[in-house]
Amino acid sequence: MSNRRQVLATASRLDRASQRQTLGRLSSLVVSKTTATKYERCVSRFFQFLTGEGFELPRLYCDFDNLLCRFVETAWQEGEGRSEVTYTIAGLQHFCPTIRGHLPCAWRLMSAWSRNELPSRAPPLPESLLRAFVGQALLLSAPEVAVGIAIAFDGLMRSGELFKLKCGDCVVADDDKSVVINLGITKGGSRRGVVESVVLYDDLAINLLRARLLRSLPGDALLPKGGAHFRKTFSSICRILCLDDFSFRPYSLRRGGATLRFQRFMSMSSTCVRGRWGQERTARLYIKVGDFDDDYAA
Repeated sequence: MSNRRQVLATASRLDRASQRQTLGRLSSLVVSKTTATKYERCVSRFFQFLTGEGFELPRLYCDFDNLLCRFVETAWQEGEGRSEVTYTIAGLQHFCPTIRGHLPCAWRLMSAWSRNELPSRAPPLPESLLRAFVGQALLLSAPEVAVGIAIAFDGLMRSGELFKLKCGDCVVADDDKSVVINLGITKGGSRRGVVESVVLYDDLAINLLRARLLRSLPGDALLPKGGAHFRKTFSSICRILCLDDFSFRPYSLRRGGATLRFQRFMSMSSTCVRGRWGQERTARLYIKVGDFDDDYAA
């Protein structure tokens, strides 16, 4: 069970107070440590920009908004990534919440940026290539990577969710026909304050996962060599299968699984539940409608 949820499981006031001390101050729990680190890095670069340009912090919100617009325009002209600039503005609002709602011009520029520069999204991996990827991982003596590929595709899992899994998070049903994976507090779950899970039904994913669990302890990482090794092996597979030109990345597994789910059931609401998306418009970004296997035909 996640530490963030353990506080709710105790009845004693003293127990709650003790456990909350281990969690830290509420202000440190507003965003994840990973997000806070990104905020700190991006906001630091913003203040370096101010120093380099000889600007001082203004006293009025409107002047600060105009100054931030100059930063956004400079980042646009110099080829900076949109996500870095977005983290900068969001980070400023995080560290100084009173400016929230007072940066209309900066956010307006970011909207224009989003409309005029489409993000480079990983294409969905078609089901016809899934077994080729799994088989090649096994040939490369990387059985854990094969497991990760199969369960990420069937469970529509984010890369970050996959990389942090422990073997004890996976519970095989008595009939061996399904597996429940406890994802803990995920990106979407943190917004709703819930622990999320996913159920695997695909025979390939279940059989590979069961074999992995038979030779592991509950506390073992499901991918003991980590995310960097998974990504490196995934790239090697793409190269071996002559698929470099298609720009497949680990996130292609989530997109491919979502597309397959929608094609089978033709239900956007069902796909949203499976992929744990709160809104259909978000899920539509991940789904390629039509028979996209033809896109990769020789």
